[in-house]
Amino acid sequence: MIFPGIVLPDTENPELVYYDSRTDSLMRYQDEAGMGVKLEDLKTDAKPFILTASAQSNKDAVLSWLSEMNRQPFIVVGPDGCGKEELLKHCFTEDNQSQLAIVHCTAQSRASAILQCLLQHCVQTSSASGRVLRPKDKPQLILYLKGLNLPAPDKYGTNEMLAFLVQLLTYQGYYDEHLDWIGLENIQIAASMAPSSAHSSIPPRLLSQMRILTIGYPSEQNLNSIYSAYLMPILEPPLGSSARVEAVAAVMVRLYEEVRSNFRPADRGHYIFTPRDLTRWTMGIMRHELIDESKVVEAIAFESKRIFKDRLADAEHLVKFEELLAYAIPAARRETDTVFISNGTVVSSQNVTGLPLVPYGKRDYQSMLQKAVNRYEFEVAHFSHALTEEMCELCAKVDRALTVPGGSVLLAGRSGLGRADAIRLIANMHQMNLFTPKITPRYGQKQFDQELKNVIQAAISNSEHVVLLVEDYQIVQHSFLEAISCIMSGGEVAGLFASQELDSLSTALRDQASQDGFQGHMQQYFAQKLASFSHLETTLPPTVQSPYKYQRCIENYAVIYTEKKSAISERFERLKAGVSKLTEAREQVAAMQKKAAKKSRLLAEKQADADAALKDISKSMTGAEDQKTSMQQLRAATEEENAKIAEKKKKIDEQLREVEPLLREARSAVGSIKSESLSEIRSLRAPPEAIRDILQAVLLFMGILDTSWEAMRKFLAKSSVKEEIINFDARRITKDVYKKVSALVKSKEASFDPKNAKRASVAAAPLAAWVTANLQYSEILDKISPLEQEKNELVSNLSKAEKQIEKLSKGLLTVDEKVAALKEKFEILMKEATQIKLDLEKEQETIKVAGTLVDRLGGEFARWQSQMEELSKEMENVSS
Repeated sequence: MIFPGIVLPDTENPELVYYDSRTDSLMRYQDEAGMGVKLEDLKTDAKPFILTASAQSNKDAVLSWLSEMNRQPFIVVGPDGCGKEELLKHCFTEDNQSQLAIVHCTAQSRASAILQCLLQHCVQTSSASGRVLRPKDKPQLILYLKGLNLPAPDKYGTNEMLAFLVQLLTYQGYYDEHLDWIGLENIQIAASMAPSSAHSSIPPRLLSQMRILTIGYPSEQNLNSIYSAYLMPILEPPLGSSARVEAVAAVMVRLYEEVRSNFRPADRGHYIFTPRDLTRWTMGIMRHELIDESKVVEAIAFESKRIFKDRLADAEHLVKFEELLAYAIPAARRETDTVFISNGTVVSSQNVTGLPLVPYGKRDYQSMLQKAVNRYEFEVAHFSHALTEEMCELCAKVDRALTVPGGSVLLAGRSGLGRADAIRLIANMHQMNLFTPKITPRYGQKQFDQELKNVIQAAISNSEHVVLLVEDYQIVQHSFLEAISCIMSGGEVAGLFASQELDSLSTALRDQASQDGFQGHMQQYFAQKLASFSHLETTLPPTVQSPYKYQRCIENYAVIYTEKKSAISERFERLKAGVSKLTEAREQVAAMQKKAAKKSRLLAEKQADADAALKDISKSMTGAEDQKTSMQQLRAATEEENAKIAEKKKKIDEQLREVEPLLREARSAVGSIKSESLSEIRSLRAPPEAIRDILQAVLLFMGILDTSWEAMRKFLAKSSVKEEIINFDARRITKDVYKKVSALVKSKEASFDPKNAKRASVAAAPLAAWVTANLQYSEILDKISPLEQEKNELVSNLSKAEKQIEKLSKGLLTVDEKVAALKEKFEILMKEATQIKLDLEKEQETIKVAGTLVDRLGGEFARWQSQMEELSKEMENVSS
């Protein structure tokens, strides 16, 4: 009990108790998380503020200091990500009489940042007490200082910004550059900070003049309420009930709490997990196509890995997270061969959730990346990294980060992993301009500020997404990181632009602000546009430490090492050049000796070829003489053979001269036979014996062994019977036929008598004479057959001899041509051998001179080599 008779509604949480004037009693704040959250509300920069009991308590405390009758300077203290800024923005929104001006504090923030912000949002007027600054657009101005504990003190321990703030609160004014007093009217100061010993402490004089509200992280129950409300419009359609959505929210919050308890900042400095990660997790789920429960589970598991797992640095921590995820979401145990890639090219600034993510097979995504690499190499530059599985996964993670308006990423890892190349490739795929500092020997804050100006102007003026890639070697001053932090947190860098530059940029943005329906100061719209269109990518080694003394020791060592190494290297290179020249001379002498030996062998070969050609000439000429002698002998033998052939032919002609007239007469007589006579014989049924005998002899000569009357009639019926008989060659008569016909003629001599034959038939007499003449001719042929055979042999021998003579004649021509070619070859070989001999003599003279010089420098060569070995050992000692 606090007062007698009064009992607290909630003794365990007294901070959630308030006085209700309507009931004149103490009441406890109740959660109002059941108020509906629409899906469209989640797609804006200003997320719905869920009024849990603790949130209502904090809200009423802040609103009490914003009321017209009780405006007080105040500061909200709480850890990073606990919801300080969301609470203040919600309260500032309900204060319709006040205009908000935000100053994002950094380690380099000075009093000028506050002055510049006041001059932008106030007008200077004159009053009875002098000149004063009053709000420009509304009756009141709230100057909100975010991160009040971040400004660093100077070398004297004085914090200029906080001291100036104490002056403003104490005296309600300040002295300008002309030492004129400027008062402040209707300006309220609010601030927020995280209680951390790593930052500078707040002066007690400042804290004594400000109201203080301390808040902590929402409890697990409050987180369930908040994210159930956020997830309801997202997951209720695919899951079908609000109870299942609340169960999913509880699983997500439970996994978040497990991650916080297992991975602490003591393990790694960046293991800081806040409810802000739960919000990102929720917003990431909106990028997926949630058509059924399996897709919901897949999206939740994927986003949890990107939010939490990608921050873990140790293999042991990665395994532990997989165990936690598998316990919270059993379906996440399944291994998948898919990656989630943004569906689209250009990132829209209107959709704060980013491009939709769709599943792709790893091989399909690798093929897509290969096409992007080909286009990148054609449009930009060479892409040096292979598309390994790790590189594809890195590109997928970078793609997810870059396709959210204002999405930024810090890539920590060893050199050579391809982090910068992955960023360049993905930026090119999404048509984003990429900027990176161009480091020079005198690169400093001024040059970096100019780079930032170029990035900001490209993003603001053209409304295009730009990527600022900062690698570890480009962070030559710690202030670079402070400037990057300002852009990421507040969308501005204090003092980067002069007032004239800001005015020109603001003028260009007015039309865009009116089109977007923005209501507020142009500086806020400027910061919003910059935060949306800029993507800051930083690559760092796994750990970054910079102990000053150790660094100076390394630098001094590097100077001494460089000087010593340079002196040794210079002397070594000088000796090396001398040894190299002597070695080169030796190699040239050896090469010349090899060349001379080769020419000696070539000379011997040429001389041997010339001797062989000369021998071939002699041999060919001797063979030609032998062939001429053989040809003359063959011609003499041929003439003798011709004489013998003529003699044999003469004898044969004498033998045939007697019977050939008879054969011609018989053929002529046969030719005179009339067809009627033959038809008459053929018409006989039984021919006379003489006709039968004569026709039998004719058929035997013709090679017809069938001598029946039917065969005879058939023979006579031929139209060409007379031509066959006339053209019959007596040389066809074989000995067997000759014997048969001769026996027939002798036995039937009367039948072949010309008178009897003529009496039998007019056609029979010529046929009988033909048979008798052929018998006589065949008899003479039989007698002269040895002569014919001898004659044929002589003719065959003569033909062979003539062919051999022709061959020898051609051979003589070939031999002449060969001898001419050999003579020409011999002359060429002799010329070449003579030239080689002359060149060889010159080279041998040169070799002799060079060899003498090299031999004389042999001692110097050995001494230089010995010195080089000593210098090499000395260099090894220096290096080790």
